[in-house]
Amino acid sequence: MRARNQYIAGVALLALIAAGAALSALGRAPVPRFSEQKILFAPIENAPNPFRKTLWLNGNWEFRTGSGGEWNTVAVPHVWNSIPGLENYEGAAEYRIEFAIDEDWAGESPILRFEGVAGAAEVLINDIRVAKRTSRPTPFEVDISKHVVSPGRNELRVIVDNRSARAPLATAGEKNFGGILREVYIEFRRPLRFEEASAAAKTAAAGEDWATASARVTARVAVPDGEAQVFGRINPEEGWGGSIFDSLLSSDSSGYAYLDWRGELPQAVRWSPENPQIYKAGLVAVTPEGMTDGAQKYFGVREFKRDRKGFLLNGGRIKLDGVVWRTHFGDGWGPVATRAAAERDIRFIRAAGFNAVRFVAPPHPELLYMCDRAGLMVFEELSFSGKLSGGDSAYAELEAALDEMVARDESHPSVVAWGLGSGIDVGDPATAAAVERLAARLKKADPGRLVYAGTRGVSLWKAPKEIDFFAFEEYAGWTGRSTASLKRALSSKKISASERPLVLLAYGAGADARAGAAGLKGSQLHQYFAIAATRDAMAAASNVGGGFIDSLADYEGPALGGPRVERHIVDTGLLDEDRKPKIVYQQLSDAGRPEDVAWRWSRLRFRLPGAELALLAVAALAGFSIWSGFGRVWQALIEPEELRPFDGDSRDDAKSFLLFGLPMLIAGAAAMSFAASAALDLRPLNPATTSPAVISAAKLWIEPFPVRLAVMFVAQIFFAAAAGMTSSAILGVEPLKIFELSARCSALRMLFVFAPFIPIPLWGFAVLIAGWEVFVLTGAVSRTLWEPIDRAAIAVAAGFAAAAAIIVLIAVFILNVIL
Repeated sequence: MRARNQYIAGVALLALIAAGAALSALGRAPVPRFSEQKILFAPIENAPNPFRKTLWLNGNWEFRTGSGGEWNTVAVPHVWNSIPGLENYEGAAEYRIEFAIDEDWAGESPILRFEGVAGAAEVLINDIRVAKRTSRPTPFEVDISKHVVSPGRNELRVIVDNRSARAPLATAGEKNFGGILREVYIEFRRPLRFEEASAAAKTAAAGEDWATASARVTARVAVPDGEAQVFGRINPEEGWGGSIFDSLLSSDSSGYAYLDWRGELPQAVRWSPENPQIYKAGLVAVTPEGMTDGAQKYFGVREFKRDRKGFLLNGGRIKLDGVVWRTHFGDGWGPVATRAAAERDIRFIRAAGFNAVRFVAPPHPELLYMCDRAGLMVFEELSFSGKLSGGDSAYAELEAALDEMVARDESHPSVVAWGLGSGIDVGDPATAAAVERLAARLKKADPGRLVYAGTRGVSLWKAPKEIDFFAFEEYAGWTGRSTASLKRALSSKKISASERPLVLLAYGAGADARAGAAGLKGSQLHQYFAIAATRDAMAAASNVGGGFIDSLADYEGPALGGPRVERHIVDTGLLDEDRKPKIVYQQLSDAGRPEDVAWRWSRLRFRLPGAELALLAVAALAGFSIWSGFGRVWQALIEPEELRPFDGDSRDDAKSFLLFGLPMLIAGAAAMSFAASAALDLRPLNPATTSPAVISAAKLWIEPFPVRLAVMFVAQIFFAAAAGMTSSAILGVEPLKIFELSARCSALRMLFVFAPFIPIPLWGFAVLIAGWEVFVLTGAVSRTLWEPIDRAAIAVAAGFAAAAAIIVLIAVFILNVIL
């Protein structure tokens, strides 16, 4: 019988587990709410080549998740995370659109081009797969001339899969978006066509504002008839001057000809943040039969070098004062770039005085053109972090992404350094070897630019010679080391002796909507002081070339609570997600007031010298002493036999408390609050900490006011119980009587001392005092606890309470004052 019951119980348990798993999976299944989506459409449709016809495919597409289900309309460019119910969806989704090609494209090849897809992509034309792409943020294209119907309707389908396992280059710390996040178009290319083109210039001789530059223009041209004449002109984007050239090209056996023109640009204006001069190289190719094609490239004349102390731009010392521009644009757009949103961000960046930006992945190409014209130096990097896992295939992905990034963006004068990634684990041998190979490849492809590989924490590593400077992420004062420790590290002999300079790729701290107090992590004042202290540490170091605050604006991070948590906002931005400036941005842009960031650890804004501080402390002690005297603690210690319980009829006690004890309590508590505030203002504590675990615990368990209040209140009750047992052991008085008196005198005392650090209105303290006094005066403690509980049990409990009280009080003090 027993075995049968056990068997039945086991089967029932397994059934419950299976049902729970099924319900859990069902609960995780995404349920998109298309009726609630906000349709947004503002693509950046710059003609990629004005010499060619372009058919834009942006606009209304049909969309569905998985490989089945109902089709719904979305606007491309688009990420499905903007659809309610799909905020954290990871998996496959399908897009489709119909398009028509006219007959007049005869003799030209339709090239389908995607500027960027978030996830791996499979492209089908009329149900024929024409391309399969792994997850990389750079553009890709495919010749579809053999698969389209002309004239007639054609169907384009794109299956996108954003699962992490298929995204070796996923950006660490950001949401795993999915969708066609950049523009799509078909470009019609003639048999005579420029396949590749690049333009660059180096300073040969220089004056104060000008330079004689040696320019180079290269191109690979498909020449179907053997010969083509190429005409070129280099001139400022705005203004006159420049150079004109022409060259007769002959194709090789593969049908391609190669242009490599070198010449001088006399009196060239050098590109700089103060004067971002852009030059345009225009090329036109013509065959004897009259076939034509063209290309154009924008570039600048500038030199960006490094020495052991930092960086030099056009021969002059320059300090990088930058910000990480994570391309999340708010207002429902997510990572989908629009011209208006990007221009707005550029205005915020320049208004704050920044001269550099860092992209953690290759951005929309229009953003780089904006940086060119705004005079912003750019660090552009691969979205690679951690260890290289996946062997040769993963390394091949990195190589392909690296080659595509350089080929697309090498002509931009704003791009001064290429990055292999950030947070890279160079302590892993396989990863370190991959970094060395990638750095050598990058130097060979673009020898004129600096190369870096970002790591976590300030520490030198055995970097290959192709790595031009050390680059670190260090969130001092927040999740990293203390700001004082960072200052010591940057000024240490080992760092100062390095032959290569250092750059802080990311620093800063999180801050929500509260101004808060400087000692409260997550507040805007704490963010301000953590950033200010890090900037001071960089300024004091001899060979730090600058750094980047992470980030310009709050952005969406990975879901921390599973798929049911709709959005997780990483609040390290200088602006919130809707671009409302925080305190630190206001100070950087000179829009804030000095008094807004006067150092304070509390809500009280003042400073006191030592004498007034001592008087306040004496007043506070006097107030508490008088209140304690009213509470008859002195009588409990001197004449315990005269004590009587609080029976609720003591009108004299109540009248004395209201007329004398309560005012002295408030005066004493206020004086102690002022004293604590003034002391911390006089000798401010460092807002930094070294333990991310403590920060997380504080943010989750201590920041909410009800939890913090409960912790302190319970701690005071423990303290009172411990005091009652001690007094009972010495005086032989019933412990709960002593408990009532000591609780009456001390339960709210620490609460008042910490009043400046607690975001609660003052009337809330009055309610707490009144409630506690009523609870004590009515004798509720004695009537509730004394009769049913044995004295021995109370003694044991109070003993444990005494030990716990010490731990709790220390924790409360650390979490509410020091941190």
